[in-house]
Amino acid sequence: MARQITIDAAALSNRGGEIIQTGTQATRITVVGAADNTGGNIASNGPMNVAAGSLTNHGGKLRTTGTSSLVISTTDALDNSNHGEIGAGGNTTVQAGSLHNDAGGRITAVGDLAATVAGAVSNQGGTLAANNNTTIHAASLNNDGGTTAAVGGKLSVTTSGATTNRGGSLQAGGATTLVSGAGLDNSAGKVFGERIAIDTRGQQLTNALGTLAATQGIHLKTGVLLNDAGLIQSGGALTLDTQGQALSNTNAAGYANGQGGIISADTLVLNAGAVTNTAGYIGAKGAITANTQQFSNTAGGQVFSQDALSVDTNGAAYDNTGGQTQAMGDLTLAAGSIHNTSGLIRALQTTTLSAADILNASTQGTDQGIEGKNVALNVSSLHNGAGAIRSDVNTTITSGGTVNNADGLISAGDTLAILDPNRANPAAKTLAVINTGGTLEAGKGVLLDAARFSGDGTLVSNQDLTVALSQDVTNNAEVIANGNLSYGTTGKLTNNGKLLAGQALNVSGNEVINAVHAEMSGARTTVKAGTLSNRGLIDSAGMTLIQADVLGNIGTGRIYGDQLSIGARQLNNDAETVAGATSAATIAARDFLDIGATEINNRNRALMFSSGDLVIGGALDGDHYAVGQGAVLNNESATIESLGAMSISMSAINNVDTQLQIGKVSSQSNTWSW
Repeated sequence: MARQITIDAAALSNRGGEIIQTGTQATRITVVGAADNTGGNIASNGPMNVAAGSLTNHGGKLRTTGTSSLVISTTDALDNSNHGEIGAGGNTTVQAGSLHNDAGGRITAVGDLAATVAGAVSNQGGTLAANNNTTIHAASLNNDGGTTAAVGGKLSVTTSGATTNRGGSLQAGGATTLVSGAGLDNSAGKVFGERIAIDTRGQQLTNALGTLAATQGIHLKTGVLLNDAGLIQSGGALTLDTQGQALSNTNAAGYANGQGGIISADTLVLNAGAVTNTAGYIGAKGAITANTQQFSNTAGGQVFSQDALSVDTNGAAYDNTGGQTQAMGDLTLAAGSIHNTSGLIRALQTTTLSAADILNASTQGTDQGIEGKNVALNVSSLHNGAGAIRSDVNTTITSGGTVNNADGLISAGDTLAILDPNRANPAAKTLAVINTGGTLEAGKGVLLDAARFSGDGTLVSNQDLTVALSQDVTNNAEVIANGNLSYGTTGKLTNNGKLLAGQALNVSGNEVINAVHAEMSGARTTVKAGTLSNRGLIDSAGMTLIQADVLGNIGTGRIYGDQLSIGARQLNNDAETVAGATSAATIAARDFLDIGATEINNRNRALMFSSGDLVIGGALDGDHYAVGQGAVLNNESATIESLGAMSISMSAINNVDTQLQIGKVSSQSNTWSW
């Protein structure tokens, strides 16, 4: 013990001894070789500077009091293991060839702690801590089971090699910055800070069962990132960049202290290669933006934003099988393929999915399917077998490939639109829509604009419904619109079902067949075709307009309307015998009947009837009244009858059945009336 101590020696052994300076002047100890303070005590009331070739302080103490600083420098190893204590009332500075602070070793500072080590720092089960800032520069850091801390300041650890913190703690009251040239292993470890910045120089960051938590933002720049059963959580913005390498974030429920995963109380930006979130959790209170490669969110995995969510896999797959991808704002997902079997993709605002293939099978249960206030799908091939796609307002599906809704549901609160991108040029359309056993429905309007349609399942709208096709279609369904219904193709339309409109019904095709038991009916009904064959019912509660080159109303065929107007080059109203039963066709108007045709053949007990006036001429005018003169009317063993006035203007009339009773005959222009 002395008021002031200065030591210069080739070697120093203070094992179990004491070197204590009571004065406040600087204490200087310089040892060329080894200094051994095992079990010893070296203390100063003033600043202390210890320089040695090497220093061993097992169970020993090296301390300064008050606000005095401590500087220790060794050319070779500084070994403070086995409960050694090095500390300063002010700042502690360590420079060493290597640093060992294991098994209860403590190196502390009331002020700042700075350690610059040419080789490795081993702090296994030890403590490196300062009340203010802690800075470590080393070749590597092993903090397994140890604590490296800056209680009220910043923690900065920079290593050219690896940093390991397995079961250890790296923490700061301020910012925590970790730079590691050969990766960071935080398995079951803890990294805390007001803000956290980690750069592994493209090497692996392992946080399995570990914790990375900041009260403010986190910025991670890594290589492969393993966060299986781990937690990365920020109170501010979170940015995670694996520089194109893989991210594994599985088994969030396996985290020791509750739900693990990647969680931000603000925004989350994720840039990664392949992402595996199997049974994992990725969530943010703010917007999530993810730019990745293949993304697997399966087996109960969750991606959730309380704001907007945007994921772009750059052409790779997004697999949400059995998973949930949700946003309280808009949700945008772009991928090469999207698999959502038994999964949920939902937004409280607009859900937009863009992919070559979307598989949404088996999603009709609770919290399954594709949902949004609005839903927009841009896809080549959509498979919605036993699936559900629902929107509160509008659902729009744009595809040039196949929309397969077999046993599925696609619905909209307002408008459902399934569109071919080439719809402006019908000949170029390629979209095929399959609805076998499925349902397409909307609260206000349905628009299906495609090349082909299976024509089955359920197709219904509380208001308008439009089907516009370019190829042959067979309708085996009951298609219902409480408003207007337009069902047309530039090919052949065969109706074996029902086309029903609460307002206007418009049916068109190059060839239209309305089969036995089939029905076309609306408040106003218009059928336009090159050739129309009717063995079913065509009806309206008001105006029925038929325009065809050739109209065949055969056997069980019935064409009704209050005002019934038919324009054709050739009209055949004839009987037919099927399975020994003969039926005669009927054309009947409740108010008046206008027929404009070049040739009319009414045969075999078929009926043309009007409860009011009946006018037959050569054509229909713009108001759908018969005008001009036709070529020939053949009324063979059939009936033409009106309860009001009748006018027939044809060049030739062949009435070979005596059932037509003529009251007055005018031979001029071959016009018949009564």
